[in-house]
Amino acid sequence: MALRLIEMFLPAEENLDRVQDLLKDHPALGIWQENLSENHSLIKVLVDAEETEEVIDILEKYYSNRNDFRILILPVEATLPRPEKKEDSALKEQEAQSRQGSSSAKVSRKAVRSCIPISWIRLSYQRFISSLSSYPP
Repeated sequence: MALRLIEMFLPAEENLDRVQDLLKDHPALGIWQENLSENHSLIKVLVDAEETEEVIDILEKYYSNRNDFRILILPVEATLPRPEKKEDSALKEQEAQSRQGSSSAKVSRKAVRSCIPISWIRLSYQRFISSLSSYPP
């Protein structure tokens, strides 16, 4: 799972509660605040790489009018404890649904995609390209 650490420099009067409220609809693996001085604070938000753009858009929309506002986005190599993988949570949901005896349980697209090995996609793409070369120009 690719992760990003968003570091946000803000005036000290901005607090962690406001950031958590802004990001309530976007799952963050962690949010921390560090006071740098009497006038400045640093808020760090650890998110899945797929959520980064939406989170940044929200933060930028709310804080961009501030003079001391700056966001840094850093790739994360690893974190402990390890975050739960999305595939694992999708499989757990499917197992829970099957245990409930639901015969018409829906399967999400993500769950289906996670079951298809990347080698199959490459093979299908190669077959598609090779079939194109057999047609006259």
